[in-house]
Amino acid sequence: MGIEERIKELLGINNKEKISSLTSYEKGGRRYYKVITYNPLTKRAKRYHVPRTLEKEILFLWKEYQKEKEQVKELEQE
Repeated sequence: MGIEERIKELLGINNKEKISSLTSYEKGGRRYYKVITYNPLTKRAKRYHVPRTLEKEILFLWKEYQKEKEQVKELEQE
């Protein structure tokens, strides 16, 4: 199972959607995170709140996902 699939599974995201970004915002002095996805079939973006219980795991997986994307870009350039 890939990193993107693992993030989708944890947050209950539909497999047809593609993860586009992870954003953070502050509210009441606390930091919260959202995963933004894009569905190419409906051409709409959705935002999924990252629960506190999954924050550390999602952030770790996101860093790994970014590294994986960078490696793919480097291979394509060669």
